[in-house]
Amino acid sequence: MGLIYRGNRVVNWDPKGQTVISDDEIVYEERKAKFYTFRYAKDFPIAISTTRLETKFGDTAVAVHPADERYKKFVGKEYDADFCGTKIHVKIVADESVEKDFGTGALGVTPAHSAIDWESRSGTTCRSYR
Repeated sequence: MGLIYRGNRVVNWDPKGQTVISDDEIVYEERKAKFYTFRYAKDFPIAISTTRLETKFGDTAVAVHPADERYKKFVGKEYDADFCGTKIHVKIVADESVEKDFGTGALGVTPAHSAIDWESRSGTTCRSYR
């Protein structure tokens, strides 16, 4: 009947209970955080900003706003970088949901960390970058 299935997807992990929990059980809270700006490598053309440095090893793309003149020439290009001793492959994609005036105007796309990035990973925009 298709009521139960097995598949790969991003889940909410409860480190205290050592189990997966549903989206309805998540309690979100605002916290102050540091905002870091960096490049994946010295020769990587775009700096990104994030509060979650630990997730950047899972990035597969960098998203920029399509009308952002600073980054237009990079959209569609792919780069290999040695990020802190880890090899990563990153594609530059355009997506209108990127706020070009926030941070550097570029954000990392992390399907291993973001359910939004994971669920639509088969198209051409930030939220669907492959």
